[in-house]
Amino acid sequence: MSKIATMKKLIILFVATWFSAICFADVEHKLIRRITVFPVAVKSKYTKKAESAWWKVREALTEDKRFLVASRSFLIKKDVFQARSELTPADAIILGQLLDAHALVTTFMKKRALHMHVYGGEVGQLLWESNIKLHPSIPVVDQLEKASIKLLNDFIASIPYQGYVFIDKFEGKAVIQNGTDYLVRAKIGLNAKVDKGDKVQIIKLKPKDYKPLFKSSSEITIMAEGDVTEVKKGFVTVKLDRHIPVNLIKENDLVRIPSEYNRLHELFKIKDSLKTKISSEYYSPEITEASNEVKEKKPLVAALTIILNVAIFLLLAF
Repeated sequence: MSKIATMKKLIILFVATWFSAICFADVEHKLIRRITVFPVAVKSKYTKKAESAWWKVREALTEDKRFLVASRSFLIKKDVFQARSELTPADAIILGQLLDAHALVTTFMKKRALHMHVYGGEVGQLLWESNIKLHPSIPVVDQLEKASIKLLNDFIASIPYQGYVFIDKFEGKAVIQNGTDYLVRAKIGLNAKVDKGDKVQIIKLKPKDYKPLFKSSSEITIMAEGDVTEVKKGFVTVKLDRHIPVNLIKENDLVRIPSEYNRLHELFKIKDSLKTKISSEYYSPEITEASNEVKEKKPLVAALTIILNVAIFLLLAF
């Protein structure tokens, strides 16, 4: 292949990569409900303990009834029950479609550290990542389970929302009108610590770049806000005090509870990850206006336009 042809291919790839960022940034994050956890990738001598760690992670995810986790038999049936480390976006999308998974969890050893990555099953984006350096004087087999659970809890504490809008089978709609009040029911999990009067926000979440979505690289829009009026077996009822048109609030919309987010963060976040915390003040009580979004995106669009022009000039030059 000639140098000119090679250069053209590189330029085309460069342009495609940059402009895919614009499309990617417009993809709204959807609720994580169905999760696939792959076996831990370790040296063969640690395999037995790694399998035990895998079971512990699955149990921890399912006990709250907030997530649905793929079973071992299901993964074997799909011929994907194998340890995995880092995934490419294409791999994550293919596996997400094959397994009908909203999120894919991989855990792996690299040198003396245990890493965990979580990928979106729809668009293949890395949602979250972290690692723990294992203690040099303690055998690896004695640390795998504890480190895996610690990483999982760190992931759960990093999720910017703690529940989702739930449609009551008797009402059949997301927002219920009770006199002059608008009420929403949300599923939050059995282990959540929520009380009457706690603030609740219904949000939309979009990535701003290719960085992990749950590590402060997201654009958040509040669609509605209100207070908890009832808590019952993993569900809450919320009376809205500000909102967009209620017909735009749908089943599975993301529900954020600032008090629960802060509790999980303080309880489970790994100390090295504290700098990634999104303060509750980050979430404006006002709904983001479209004009503001346009202003925020103008610098990015201008930069990409310049890059495209340069790329086209180079292609024409060859």
